This record gives sequence, C-alpha cells and structure tokens, in this order.
Amino acid sequence: MSETTRDLLTRGIAAAKDGAKEEARFFLEWALRLDPPPAQCVKAWWWLSEISDDEVEQQDLVKRILVCDPVHPQARRKLALLEGRLEAEEIVDPENLVFSVPAAPESGRAQQFTCSRCGGRMTYTPDGESLTCEYCERQRALTGSSGRSGEVEKGDFIVALATAEGHGHPVAMRALSCEACGAHFVLSPETLSFACPYCASVYVVDQAQTRDLVPPKGVVPFSVTRRQAEQKAQAWLRSHQIDLSRQRLNLAGVYLPAWTFDVGGRVTWQEVMPDEDRAFSADWGVVEGSEAVNEDDLLVPATHTLPSVLARTAYDFHREHLVPYDPGYLADWPAEMYTISAADASLVARRQALRRAEDRTRRKRPGRDIQVSSSGMGIVAFRLVLVSVWLGRLTIQGRDHVVVVNGRTGVAGGEKPLGGIQKWLSRLLGLRREDGRR
Repeated sequence: MSETTRDLLTRGIAAAKDGAKEEARFFLEWALRLDPPPAQCVKAWWWLSEISDDEVEQQDLVKRILVCDPVHPQARRKLALLEGRLEAEEIVDPENLVFSVPAAPESGRAQQFTCSRCGGRMTYTPDGESLTCEYCERQRALTGSSGRSGEVEKGDFIVALATAEGHGHPVAMRALSCEACGAHFVLSPETLSFACPYCASVYVVDQAQTRDLVPPKGVVPFSVTRRQAEQKAQAWLRSHQIDLSRQRLNLAGVYLPAWTFDVGGRVTWQEVMPDEDRAFSADWGVVEGSEAVNEDDLLVPATHTLPSVLARTAYDFHREHLVPYDPGYLADWPAEMYTISAADASLVARRQALRRAEDRTRRKRPGRDIQVSSSGMGIVAFRLVLVSVWLGRLTIQGRDHVVVVNGRTGVAGGEKPLGGIQKWLSRLLGLRREDGRR
C-alpha cells in the first residue's frame, strides 16, 4: 500500500470517528479508487458502512467485506442487525457480561408419549423412525425421521457471541446427576426409573430436577438394537482375547452430546527461504501466501465423561445420519448433558482447522520452514447434537473397562487391557506411587 493510500485511509477513519461524514466519505472513496490491497479495502468499506444512513448501501458494503473476509465479526453482526436476525438491545458488552437465570424460562415440551389406542407407554425403537407402544405395538412416526442433515439448523457463532443468551433460549428439561460417577443426564418426561450407563447406579423419578438447558438442534438416532450391539461388542472382545466366561456384558443405550462447528476464512503463511536463495529474493528471504479454510461440521465432544480413547468410535457418524431433533427420540432413553460450553469447544475446533490448514500448506511446500497464522480464520456456524451410543462396563484384571458400540454404525471399541511390557510398567509405576505416598 502506498503512502498516499495509507494517509487517505487514516484521514477518512479519523473523520468518521469524529462524526464528519462528508469528509470521511471523500477520503475513504478516494482511497478505494487507488485500488488498495483487500485488507485496506475492508477497512474503507467498514467505515463507509458506519457513516452511511442508507440501509441498502450498508448491506452492500458489509457483504463486500464478507466476500473478502467471511469471518469479519463486526460485519457479520451488522448484517444480522440489518436483516433482522439480531436486535440491537440483545447485544452485550463482553467485558461487563452478567449472566442470570430467566425467572420464567420457556416451557419444555413435556408431553407424555402415550399410545392413542390403548394408553400404554410409547418408547423409541431403534429403527430410526418411530415410537412403539409397549403393549399393543402401535407405531407413531417421529417428526424428525424424514429430515435430512441439510435441514438441521445451525446457529451463527459470531452473532451468538454478541448476545448474553448465547446460542438459544433455555427450556425447562428434567435432569439428573449421578451421585456415584458425577455424570449428568437429561431424562424424557415419561421416565419412571433410571440406571446410569456408566456405573449402573439406579435412581427413581423423584430424584430428578428441572434445569434450564439449551436444547439440541439435531440427533443421530439409534438404528442398532441391543442384541446387535451385544453381538458387535462380543466380537470385538473375542478379537482382543478378552474372556467373558466369568461375567456378563450389559449394555445401556445413551445419547452423548457434541458440538459441531463450521470454520471459514483464510490462514496466512510465511516461508523463510534458505540462505542460498535469499540473494535472489526481493523480499529479504521471506515468501508469503495464504490458504483458504472451509471446514464443515468439525465435531467436539461436549462432555469429558467418556474416555478420550473411545470418543472416535462413539462420535463417528455421517452427515446423512443427522436428523432434526425431536423429543420422541429420548422416549425411555437418557441423554447426557453437555458440560463443555460452545465457547470452550470452539477453541478445540479452531485448533483442528488450523492443524489441517498447516498440513495442507506444508504438503504443498515440503521441506520448507513454514510459519502459519490463523488471524484470518474463525468459527462461522455451530450446533449442539446428540449421538446414540451403547455403553458397557467390564472388570478385567481388577480394573473397570468401558466398551462402546456406535448406536448408528454398529462399530465397537473398548479400552484394551494391559499386557506384556505395558502391564509390567503399570505395576512398576503403581508401586512407585505407593512408595511416594509413604
């Protein structure tokens, strides 16, 4: 950028901040006529939108910004205001944010899932489509069963962070915390008793509480039955020479929460050239470039309860498996509550996207000293989803081990018992810890 362009931008921005709109427009439009780099165009367009009184012109300028910088936070929020997706009174100062629980949260859909023919209790059957009466076997289709992944709503992450309520209005939902293992669950209205799928502790309905929670946008429903899941789990155990003759594997179905994020923008990179090439470079040995980022549905578990080694098996699903959320999917099935916030989970998704962008950049320039910056990359959209999983627990060599079966794909996995040198090291380290306690 030339000194003339820089000077014009500085004058235009200063005039805009002082409220001198005509003067600001004169300098900013002059700077744009000199065809500055995209980053300077974004600055000029932004301040022109700030001094404009015409909403049509403001929208045009903001959309130009988003073409160059899709994750520009101010532009995304301003466009949401102009389009009516965000109200000015909803925007908060993040430095002085005060959280409060609504005095009267929106009532959750606490309908009882009862059969219209005989009045019996209806439960979700792992066919991915319907509720079935326990007595007369009458079936009722779920509203989300015909939905497709593309119809599962996503929230604008940048816009959501501008509001105190975050990504949605809380609803009253029945929740229960397991006193034995500390896991937290959402229960359907008709649940009469509950056994924790992690530790098998049993609870009754009067131990449940009503909490204000953000409902999920989508669900990956069960399509694998308990019998099929047991067969898959037993096959996995046999393949790892794990003897089940002295104990029985009991599986419990549960929905696990997860956040999905869309990441967009660009990462910039710098390459430090070898010494022998620097004499021929006008850039003092540094080459610069950028890499587009477009990652959809990066998944981050919304709870730490399940061991991380099993998360890949439990949370693995295809987009077409995801359907719009319907409370009927939780009929007689517990769902674990999210304990990781969207803001915290977004940092994990951002690191995943950056790592992939770095890998792509380094593959294109192998053997080079590459430094990558993520300043132009950001979270664009997000949603909370529930993923179906069968969980079981076994005691092997005196230790509890978790076995999981993906409720949609039927893929099984588990914590492998230690063997050989691993067992010896574990025993040795255990003895050393005991010695340290003494």
